Amino acid sequence: MIPGAVRTNPWRAEDFAKSIVKTLRQPPHEKDHWHRQQLAWCQHNTVLRWAENILVDMKRVRAGMIEAGEDVTRTASCRVGLVKSSYKEISTDMLKVFEVNEAYAAAKTRYTLTSRPF
Repeated sequence: MIPGAVRTNPWRAEDFAKSIVKTLRQPPHEKDHWHRQQLAWCQHNTVLRWAENILVDMKRVRAGMIEAGEDVTRTASCRVGLVKSSYKEISTDMLKVFEVNEAYAAAKTRYTLTSRPF
């Protein structure tokens, strides 16, 4: 996992919103610290390495589930880490692009990253 990455479930709107607010409210020195850490991580890890790390994490979680006696067979729900969502829940909470565009157009202010070297 990328250091300092904010872990969130994008299908749970309230949790996702809280994660965004938490990130936006970080003091500048924290943002700079995590930006440097993440940049260094990305410069030293290929996409292949990142994918391998994710697969290792998923295997570790699965092994822990089996050890705890949980059912790990394929069902109509997906499981990543410890977050469980049904496909129905995911499909009903899809991002509605039209609504996002309307809200963006109606917004009076914009968040900008003025001190970021992106």
